[in-house]
Amino acid sequence: MFARSGQGDEWFFDTHKFNILYYDHNQGEYQSIKQFLDFDIDFITFLQIGFLYRDLEERLDETYNNLSELDKSDFKKAIDNCNANFFLNYPYTYF
Repeated sequence: MFARSGQGDEWFFDTHKFNILYYDHNQGEYQSIKQFLDFDIDFITFLQIGFLYRDLEERLDETYNNLSELDKSDFKKAIDNCNANFFLNYPYTYF
């Protein structure tokens, strides 16, 4: 594990495939690798996406959580450029 959300969810680094895995704490104790969501991205891509989400959160603060549709679309495109499935699988909803 290399990261934990404020809600108890955890992020792991798969040392066999070198991918980022997500674990939802609502599942209880780890019992199987099948419980982990494989985002099919490496750590560098994970960091790039993390910076995009940081920028999104700053923009949400600036606009009082009232992003324009263009801002939302631009953000989703930026995430999709990193990984086409990440936005759909990300466990936290922003919009």
